[in-house]
Amino acid sequence: MNIGQILTEILGREGWPQLTNRPSDHGGLTKGGITFNSYVAWLKAKGRRTILPAEFANLTEDQAKEFMLDSIAGPLMNVAMVDTDLFTVMFDWAEMSGPDAPIRALQEELAERHLVLKADGVYGTRTAASLSAYWDGVDTADQLRLIQGVRNRRMRAYLALVLRDAEVVEFRKNHPSSQLENLQGWLTRAQLV
Repeated sequence: MNIGQILTEILGREGWPQLTNRPSDHGGLTKGGITFNSYVAWLKAKGRRTILPAEFANLTEDQAKEFMLDSIAGPLMNVAMVDTDLFTVMFDWAEMSGPDAPIRALQEELAERHLVLKADGVYGTRTAASLSAYWDGVDTADQLRLIQGVRNRRMRAYLALVLRDAEVVEFRKNHPSSQLENLQGWLTRAQLV
């Protein structure tokens, strides 16, 4: 897939062109996974005219893709040159939480494979060199294991996000026998088998 196809696929997974504003979504007003607040901040940073929430409903797919490419995909574009599947996993995650978390996950996966690398969430020359050296030095099965490792870290990050939510913490405190107490162990086990 090329980058345009990847962006179209991610927007589709995010419900494009539906506009949402669910109380459970801490991002607030959202269209296709893009929050109004992040889009307006990006417009300001670019020196463009900002928009009102009512105008956000008219955000076009081309505008959404421009935003995604510039603000989210930029730090990950070097990954796309190494492998589009790895890029897709990381970009899909970055679309929700920014690029730092998936970059840190990649760095942690590379570090586990004995590449000397500090997991700082910044895709710099050391990360690029480590990924290229690893990718060129292993077979497809090892490459797929690295991608799965990044996916597993994403699932653990989402789980931690939910379990740290104040309402969930309060619920767990008042309902210690709920299945939420087992969820983390179940997901960890599911990643291993």
